[in-house]
Amino acid sequence: MLKKIAPYLFTAVGSILLVVLAVEVLLRGAGALFLFIQEEKNKRSLGQGMYRILCVGESTTALGGESSYPAQLERILNERSGSSRFKVINKGVPGLGSGYIAEHLKSWIDEHAPQMVIVMMGINDGSERIPVNELMRHGGGLRGFLVDLRIYKLCRWIYIGVKERFAGQKKGLELPVNDSAKGLDPKLVVLAELALREKEYVQAEKLFLYIAKQGNPLINWKARMRLHEIYFATDNIPALLGMIGKNPLEPVNIDVAMRLCKDHRYFSYVMDLLDGHSLKVKDKMPWHDLMGGCLSNQGLKDQAKVFFDLARQEELSGVGVFTQSNYLRMMEILDKKSVEVVVMQYPLRSLASLKLMLSDAVNHERIFFLGNESNFQKALMQVGYDALFTDRFAGDFGHCTPEGNRLIASNLADLILEKVLKTALK
Repeated sequence: MLKKIAPYLFTAVGSILLVVLAVEVLLRGAGALFLFIQEEKNKRSLGQGMYRILCVGESTTALGGESSYPAQLERILNERSGSSRFKVINKGVPGLGSGYIAEHLKSWIDEHAPQMVIVMMGINDGSERIPVNELMRHGGGLRGFLVDLRIYKLCRWIYIGVKERFAGQKKGLELPVNDSAKGLDPKLVVLAELALREKEYVQAEKLFLYIAKQGNPLINWKARMRLHEIYFATDNIPALLGMIGKNPLEPVNIDVAMRLCKDHRYFSYVMDLLDGHSLKVKDKMPWHDLMGGCLSNQGLKDQAKVFFDLARQEELSGVGVFTQSNYLRMMEILDKKSVEVVVMQYPLRSLASLKLMLSDAVNHERIFFLGNESNFQKALMQVGYDALFTDRFAGDFGHCTPEGNRLIASNLADLILEKVLKTALK
């Protein structure tokens, strides 16, 4: 019997292996084609005559899409110059501080070969975290070989999707225990986003709470932002106040404090939490900015001004050692690469503190300083705060609206065209 069916079994197994091999080759070929197309696009952007500008920073640089200041800067430069000679690359990373930016600057320069780097950073240094090198890790040997197969990943993705579609909503997602050693499965992030989009808040909260405990700082930041959205959508004020109480100066929690302070029902609770942290805070500048921002949201302008003035005095009285050390590291890299650099200050902040911070930089003659204080102060008088900022995450300023980003981009374009590139573009 076995002898009769053996040829058929071998034929069937052989056919299956051939199909698997063909699919694997197809998937790998598609991946290679995608990478080739991306590389060709990068090569075209590195073409002769193209002036490349790399913008580095955190969420104030990264966010906004086509309305972000780097995207608007590229459009303004090409419109004013009457050509398409400028390529602006946005390497902003939300939620991270100057340590991460300084660590990755060299690789970004090697990848994009810019003639100029624009730096606006430091606002997150009070909550600097050590980044994780990898999101996904797996063992070696046969298991490692199988896990690396494209067809395995495709089948696993389909399996998880089907499983969650039919079983996840009824029983809830079975989250792995102590998964940090293996890395976070990106599928969980997708499922969490889908749950939030469908307003399945209980499921979304469970997923994002798990994701927020993982090591990767960027994903951690995004997860906590989503948790804030969930708690605001469900009016879970105790959870929001609890997050503020743990660390009110964490950037994502600053935004929550500012939003709650707009509501008179919660204003006193937030102020009590901030008062409770006043003695624990070593660097008073961000705390004073946060106090001023909360008071501003209740229309208490005179009281807010007292705190904002204190913050500006502290800003000019010294420099952040951590931020300064990372700036100086970056200046050395840029000097060795012979790259021009624009050191830009945040909106409404004084440029004097940045100049003091970099007074001993090795390539000081190649540094161009740019402030955004007077232009934003003038705009505030004309259009008001809400036309320029979406929040008050930094106290005296926040993430920019498209109009706020346009102000930054226009200010940069003036400097780049009139001073930095006056002779280079002739």
